[in-house]
Amino acid sequence: MSSTNLDKADYEEPVCLICDPRTGERKNTSSIPMQRIVDKLEEYCTLKDFAGAERHLGYWLSEAQAQGDLRGQFSLRNEMMGFYRKQGEYDKAVASVNEAVRLMQVLDNEDSISGATCHVNCGTVYDTFSEPENALLHFTKAEEIFAGLAFKDLFRLGSLYNNMALAYMELGQYPEAFVYYAKALNTMEQLSGSELEQAITYLNMADCSALEKGLDGASGEISAYLEKAKNLIDTEGLNRDGYYAFVCEKCSPGFNCYGDFDYAEELDRRAADIYNKAKGSE
Repeated sequence: MSSTNLDKADYEEPVCLICDPRTGERKNTSSIPMQRIVDKLEEYCTLKDFAGAERHLGYWLSEAQAQGDLRGQFSLRNEMMGFYRKQGEYDKAVASVNEAVRLMQVLDNEDSISGATCHVNCGTVYDTFSEPENALLHFTKAEEIFAGLAFKDLFRLGSLYNNMALAYMELGQYPEAFVYYAKALNTMEQLSGSELEQAITYLNMADCSALEKGLDGASGEISAYLEKAKNLIDTEGLNRDGYYAFVCEKCSPGFNCYGDFDYAEELDRRAADIYNKAKGSE
């Protein structure tokens, strides 16, 4: 009886040489140009060519998948979350959330700044679509990760605390909301040039007081919050640019709602003046 020598290839399962043996995902063989992709996305959105923006994102996602670029896919899914959230497309936004979370686990980068940022993006999607419970799950995870990393970006931390407060407020958990509004203010007060963000927080606090105690019961608190917001918006030396106009438009309805019609009208006038001046300089 003759014997046959077997090669390893005869009895071993075939192995994908460009796949991660732990996950089965293709290894990163090249990287997509993420900054160029983001710049082009902003260009599409500025022109309000949202169909073009979606095609742009879809093309580069296919490229990242073909190249086995997991980090590129992760970054794109974060961009897609924001894009579909702004377009009001719930199903596509949540699908991007789920895929970003999956990729975060594959990449094992959850306990990093990029992981925490992903959780913030996920929470913002759910907050936009009025799912505060899901929003808080992601915001709380982001807060835990940032704390573990001793994260020092005060602007991003302040924004996170404000978002958490809004979610608690939507759930009717007003004491918890005030805790996070206070954390947001304490953080922003340490940051030079954050007067407009603080003003928005004070207006949110006025809303929270009104919801918790009613307009009559919270009238004194509301007046105090409005006065603080007004003083911050009127801070001498603030750059009267497009962002200032945006904040004026954002804050005007709050003052109008609580009866300060003259100041609401003044904010609308300031915004219009800035926009008209910008058009005139084109």
